[in-house]
Amino acid sequence: LRSEPYVPDILGPTIPKRMDDASQSTDWYRAMVILFKPWRNLRDLIITANSWSDAYNAYEFSAMHRAIMRNMDAMNQAKEARD
Repeated sequence: LRSEPYVPDILGPTIPKRMDDASQSTDWYRAMVILFKPWRNLRDLIITANSWSDAYNAYEFSAMHRAIMRNMDAMNQAKEARD
């Protein structure tokens, strides 16, 4: 374990939008697993899953993480409404 906490610096495009259809939400599932599931290498993220949605559904996110995800969804919806 690290002796000091680190915060990931997200580079690239914005957080993907969650879609109603799970098959269209692959980018969103991947982003949420990468952001909130502890990992050191890519295998840690999907070692027991066949897809990013399986990895997302298999992991128990904390209540705080779920609240953050809802807030990110709300921000995406507000941005869409504004545009």
